[in-house]
Amino acid sequence: MSKPRPPKFNRERLRQSMDQSEGEKLLRKLADRLEVLEDLLKRKKTNTTYVAFDALTNFFHLHAYGLTDAQLKETWPDSWGQHTITVPTALLREIAEGWVDYLNAPSGTTLGEAMGLEGGGQGRQPLKSTAQQESRDLARVNAVLVEYTDASLGTEPISLQAAQERVAEDRGESLETIRKAHKKHYSTVMAFLRERGFFEPDKDRG
Repeated sequence: MSKPRPPKFNRERLRQSMDQSEGEKLLRKLADRLEVLEDLLKRKKTNTTYVAFDALTNFFHLHAYGLTDAQLKETWPDSWGQHTITVPTALLREIAEGWVDYLNAPSGTTLGEAMGLEGGGQGRQPLKSTAQQESRDLARVNAVLVEYTDASLGTEPISLQAAQERVAEDRGESLETIRKAHKKHYSTVMAFLRERGFFEPDKDRG
């Protein structure tokens, strides 16, 4: 029985590959990586979120290396579409570095922990909770200022305390909750509004 013949090299193709520039090799490697991810996605071995983090990290690093947007655009599968947006590099860097930290983290570390979004100390709230609380408090302060300003511009001005009481009733929240939000964020909100000319600089109530 004859032995199976070993596969023959395509010498020309191998020579072309060896003659590629470092940038071309990186692009080829990226295209191969994205093809693998797309195949895993089709076979339901991963999900779109994992692919997105992985691809964005690779795009960021190759862009930092010096490859152009047009070159990177040639690497991803057609199924991803051709529409793009421009975003600050600093934001992509945070995502990319957080993803690398997650991949290199000890077993059991969640993505949120690796990116500093959750955990990090006993009793420490996830950043999501903190941000949501800040947004709710700012909405309370804004509602009070709207109530107060509308009344002041009308025929029946009211006090700031009365505005707080109205907002508490309208929102179904305690007056104490509204007052705490006001005490914490009033100065910041007023500085923002004064800077944009909505209130005169010499008015200062709190």
